[in-house]
Amino acid sequence: MRHPVGLFLYAMSLRHGWGVRRNERAAVVLLQRAAERAVRDLMARTGSIGASGTAASHELGLAIYELAMSFRQGWGVAKDKASAMYYLQIAAQLGDVDAQMALGEAYLAGKGVRRDKRLAAKWFRSAERQGARMVSQQWIWKEKYDLV
Repeated sequence: MRHPVGLFLYAMSLRHGWGVRRNERAAVVLLQRAAERAVRDLMARTGSIGASGTAASHELGLAIYELAMSFRQGWGVAKDKASAMYYLQIAAQLGDVDAQMALGEAYLAGKGVRRDKRLAAKWFRSAERQGARMVSQQWIWKEKYDLV
């Protein structure tokens, strides 16, 4: 299997036992492989992994977000907050809305990172600009939460 999306879908099937025997360890390996292939595809198409908005960057962000969740939840690997936050940062920077929301929540609550309402607002704003809707989060648009 060579296509990042195919690897990603098979990894998710393995993680959750959708039509196959559940195997979380193999799922993590395939998620890492999907991310590596997506990086290679993105570099070949655009010359950069920072080119968000492309199909390849979406695939990469999605795979990296799920890799972060594996480390956060302990699915197939030992729980590792530092690795989870590392992968969440990358996925969020690639434009993955779920990663942006999770990162905003982490900064707001101080889970896995030092509490920082400005960074929380930054990531919530990014997610909202892409269509995510949040209830009772108007505070993120207050000027005092702008990053200088």
